[in-house]
Amino acid sequence: MKTGLTSSEVSVNSISSLISIADAEIDSTTNQKFSSGNSQIEYANVYPPKRADDLSPNRILTKHYPIQSITEFLLVDSSGTTITTLSTLPSASVTAGNHITANYYCEPESGLIELTSLAFDYVPRKAKLTYTYGWSTVPTVIGELSACLAGIRAWIYFLGGNYSTVEKYSLPEQSYDKGVLFERGQKIIDELSKKSEELFNQLQKKQRSQFQITSGGYF
Repeated sequence: MKTGLTSSEVSVNSISSLISIADAEIDSTTNQKFSSGNSQIEYANVYPPKRADDLSPNRILTKHYPIQSITEFLLVDSSGTTITTLSTLPSASVTAGNHITANYYCEPESGLIELTSLAFDYVPRKAKLTYTYGWSTVPTVIGELSACLAGIRAWIYFLGGNYSTVEKYSLPEQSYDKGVLFERGQKIIDELSKKSEELFNQLQKKQRSQFQITSGGYF
């Protein structure tokens, strides 16, 4: 833990619970799950190009990434009727590094899908994607962020139950000063809060960068 607290001050069971709460907060804030095999059904609006030179409006950027498999890819009209059924992308292909199907190329890490065999029609339609996304191992930045958020809660939990804790005491010929408990706790909370904000900003910048790769497209 990043708190400096011992297991006698905050129990292991309490820390495990606080980490679970922190993980849920990260998922909610980022609208992402950082586990593996998360199922998602997504509809992407497909409209005519915005510029005269946008001759092939053929890109989709999924809301979640990295993509682990695509189990259904349909182009549908406004009533939901299927117009075109495109190829699937099995997880084995993604794992093997084969991201090209008969109809499109997929860049799993960013969630970018680019059609190769056809372009979206100039009539407004929707693309329906059923896919799984996630990480086989939790990204380092997520683990660190979870530890920071759990650490903040651990100190709040600890300070709330120790409002009358003795901070200084003396014995014959000996003196001990534990420091001002609440000041020490507040300092660590402030440091963890600052670090959490920096890590959240890293995640947001990564998400924004995914959209920049489609710069010049029609989305």
